[in-house]
Amino acid sequence: MLGRVELLKKSIIEEAEERARKIIENAEKEAEKIIEDYREKARREAQDMRDKAIIQIEMEASEILDRGIRRAREIRHNKIKKITEEIFERAWKEILEEYESRSREILLDLLEVGVEYVSEEPLIIEARDEIFEKVGKNNIIQLCERKGKKVVLRNGEVSTGFRVLSNDEKIWIESTLEGRFEECKRRLIPVIVKRLTGRRGETRV
Repeated sequence: MLGRVELLKKSIIEEAEERARKIIENAEKEAEKIIEDYREKARREAQDMRDKAIIQIEMEASEILDRGIRRAREIRHNKIKKITEEIFERAWKEILEEYESRSREILLDLLEVGVEYVSEEPLIIEARDEIFEKVGKNNIIQLCERKGKKVVLRNGEVSTGFRVLSNDEKIWIESTLEGRFEECKRRLIPVIVKRLTGRRGETRV
């Protein structure tokens, strides 16, 4: 699963770079048109206001141009946000498809992360019944024994994965498929935005 996540990272970034050229090109064309329209409007208004003081004309023309630039940036921001959302939606769909065919392997990988995180024992491992059934409780116990840890299993409302707790429940971690994907998104969104804009952006999904 870790290898799959790394491949998805590479695929996501490569796809973002490939599509960035078209996105930015279209956005820049739209931006140039908007800015030119606002410039023309500024020139017309400046002509109509020739009876006003020059300083006033320049200030108002500058404000009109600034509005055009802000609008162009807004269009670019929205395009980047949309393509980023589409990339991650497709990536999540691929992960779910892989989970259907390799659920046991993926769940054991998630469990191992949680078991290694919590050092105190006996560990408490929570999961839904269907998760325990997919993995097999004996397999869970054996994995913990290989790590030299005793374990207690109990049912809990956890998404696709496990909640691993220390015996006093003061230390715990949720190691889930959803959590792993969200962590991946948090790391990759700034990278994608930077690739699309040429700088570190603040676009949020």
